Amino acid sequence: MKIRKMIKLPENNESVKIYHPAAGSNWIASYNLAACLNKPFELRINDIWNHLPSDFPVVDSNNNLVFAQENKEKDVFFSTQLPFNNLEIFETMDGKESLKILDPVDIMYIDWLDNWIERPVDSDHTFEYYAKQFTQKVKNGGYVILDLKHHNKGDGEDWNHQYNHLEGVFEINEKTHLEYIGKHRLKHNVDCKSSGMRKRYKLKIFRVIHLEELNEIV
Repeated sequence: MKIRKMIKLPENNESVKIYHPAAGSNWIASYNLAACLNKPFELRINDIWNHLPSDFPVVDSNNNLVFAQENKEKDVFFSTQLPFNNLEIFETMDGKESLKILDPVDIMYIDWLDNWIERPVDSDHTFEYYAKQFTQKVKNGGYVILDLKHHNKGDGEDWNHQYNHLEGVFEINEKTHLEYIGKHRLKHNVDCKSSGMRKRYKLKIFRVIHLEELNEIV
């Protein structure tokens, strides 16, 4: 199944707002996802230490630079290889602080569940524990994309519990539920080479349901 059948966005020309916290060099993964949606987008890339295309050049198969700087005074870039408007906005700050000031987004791309949000004292918390800290920043009907890059990795720990969750629709808190859409192995479709590039990205896809907004509609 194509990713666009799993992530159903409004059929309009508005830019899709995407946020990738604690991205590091893996920001190329969320860029690949955004490009595959075939819609204009703004990708906000957060990390304490960002890997800017101006510092770590990204090239295509012909060795041409893929990204140009939109604003010389700010870390804002655009891809020259896509046929629609796009911005890659790099934000250098702690993810906890970034989350506080973030406007609601259509898609949140998560590949790292520790350090940028509260880490539990106990080690047996499931995905719901982490999700309740950031789902309020995703629009009703928007999506959380969980990249399994760090699945089964850690300092000698089994991190599987962080990726465990219920099937179907499940509660995050009294105001928000998530609907587990399923897994997807997304191919690296864009023509670019970068240190964070993988041939395929193993993803879990969730749709966000804010109950208060649903009640207002009813």
